[in-house]
Amino acid sequence: MLTQYFTNSTAGTVTGGQIGCEIETDFVDAATGYPIEETASRAIIATTDGRPSDCQHKLELGRQKFELAIAPCHTFGHVLERAQESLAWLYQTAARYGALPRMAPEISWEGNLLDESSDPRDEVWLKLDGRRALEELCRCSSVQFTVDVNPRDAVAVLSALWAAKLHELDYAPNHQRWLRYIKYSAAGYAADRYAGPDGFDSLDDYTARLAEHHVVMHRGQPVKLAPAVVPDLDVDLFLRSVWWHYRLRRYGDTLAVEIRPFARRSDDCIERYWGHIASVLGL
Repeated sequence: MLTQYFTNSTAGTVTGGQIGCEIETDFVDAATGYPIEETASRAIIATTDGRPSDCQHKLELGRQKFELAIAPCHTFGHVLERAQESLAWLYQTAARYGALPRMAPEISWEGNLLDESSDPRDEVWLKLDGRRALEELCRCSSVQFTVDVNPRDAVAVLSALWAAKLHELDYAPNHQRWLRYIKYSAAGYAADRYAGPDGFDSLDDYTARLAEHHVVMHRGQPVKLAPAVVPDLDVDLFLRSVWWHYRLRRYGDTLAVEIRPFARRSDDCIERYWGHIASVLGL
């Protein structure tokens, strides 16, 4: 079933044909340097005036953490231009509410940061994982890229990314947070639900390894079921709950690989990280 999900109607995908980007950023109070409060978060998330049409922004678990999603482009130069414009808009919007971006991969705070009201699914994650685990993920930010990949190339691309060890370039703070999340979670995840296997023999092998992990959220409820026994499985939701460094996703009739393990630094990190990816993929 999972192999068909990735391959049905996606054969027209051109490897490297489109590139997208997601950027997480923590915001702190300009006066105190503390993580912004929910009042500022709500004001920022409700603001869309002037936002570039090719980006979306949302809260990502923590009340102080925003994710900026840049729509796919045919060239990285276009992605970078969109990202710079969108980040400038986000920074200007946040400044209206006394908030400044923190250009670092993690933030320390003794109190709670988990935002429980922005997404109903977060309530389910809280039941699954417990607050102690989720608070770890509230404190690390990353940059990730999405690159179109033809199904025939998918396993070779995944293997090349692992072989290049891109996850060792600049992800150490995030990696430690993720390890603690897996350790503290009440859900009892298998260790390789995060990071994942370091290679696959075929696309069937990739999907078989995926299917070893339980579905943990179904119809808005926490569960623990094998994917094969869930007839109306929300496949995309399941895929997003298996946090491999390099994972396949489907968008309409397009197959793509998500390249996830990069720490959020200053804005110039986006171009630097892409340089490493492009070198590995020959783009």
